[in-house]
Amino acid sequence: MKRFYETFVVFAVMIWLFSCSGSPGGVSVLTGDFDTPVFESLKCESSRAVTLVFSESVTGTSLEVGKSESVQIENALMCSLTEKIDAEFVAASSKVLEVRFLEPTEIGCSYIVRGAVKDSHGNTLTFATIFKGFNERVPQLILSEVQTRYSNPKAEFVEIYAKTGGNLSGVCIFSAKDGTKMRYEFPAVEVDAGEFIVAHLRNSEAGVQNETGSDLSLSAGTYSSESRDLWAENSSARLGDKTDVVLLEKCAGGEVLDAVAFAESSLEDWPKEIYKEALDRAVKSGVWPSSSIKDAANGDKLSATRTISRQTDAVLAGKDGWLVTATNTASPGKANSSKQ
Repeated sequence: MKRFYETFVVFAVMIWLFSCSGSPGGVSVLTGDFDTPVFESLKCESSRAVTLVFSESVTGTSLEVGKSESVQIENALMCSLTEKIDAEFVAASSKVLEVRFLEPTEIGCSYIVRGAVKDSHGNTLTFATIFKGFNERVPQLILSEVQTRYSNPKAEFVEIYAKTGGNLSGVCIFSAKDGTKMRYEFPAVEVDAGEFIVAHLRNSEAGVQNETGSDLSLSAGTYSSESRDLWAENSSARLGDKTDVVLLEKCAGGEVLDAVAFAESSLEDWPKEIYKEALDRAVKSGVWPSSSIKDAANGDKLSATRTISRQTDAVLAGKDGWLVTATNTASPGKANSSKQ
């Protein structure tokens, strides 16, 4: 009974407080905008600036930019910077702030940008995010050969060919079957014109090594080539066996440098919308003629012993520029076979 009485008294007092907002001892309800701005994204388009997008119009109140050793986004706010660079905020639009650097960033190096902003109501946000130094020297690249199926110990691979020299930092291989979370991003590697680069999409063998320097004889995997071999940190299935859209991107979600689409002839349409969306990007970039599955290369004969190989260096190769080569003619790191 006593506990009930105490509860009743507390409840009654709460009612009295909230009903007397106009009295000296009453409760006033505050009005206005108390929502903190939200940091939405970063875009890096040059070696001297990045743009930061927020949920509303903001002004910058503090800023710090610098190099960091392999930082994770979770601790970007607190970790130390190994080398700071001078930078300043510049308003780009109502919700966008540009951060300009007084010296250029280095290709492929990890950087942190962090600071504080406030909106027109005085609500503040402390933020931190990471980015890599912009690559202004992306070579002219084309897809060359794709091994879609795993056959222990032979791993799936995507071979690319450099028509000009440059740096691979930020260049990505995207598979519609894999989805956006499984993109392979190339490290900051200098390549020469005429060089083959083989991206192996799993590394379940002992002895495999990333050949990021001038020594191209380091890797010892079964499909290791005489050219440059790079290995994804992955041990599961990759790529569609006989149906997929593979893009070579300048950066994740960015300009499409090249594409190959292949599908089983029995299919009337792509199995998911993501396949068509990927090809739409390739068509927009002028590297594939159509997003229709009818304009995909025939993938019926693809297997663990047969690859799909490019037969022309034309920019717009299309389905007629690719074929599934004969059994055991995979040629990672070398000129492609034309045997069927």
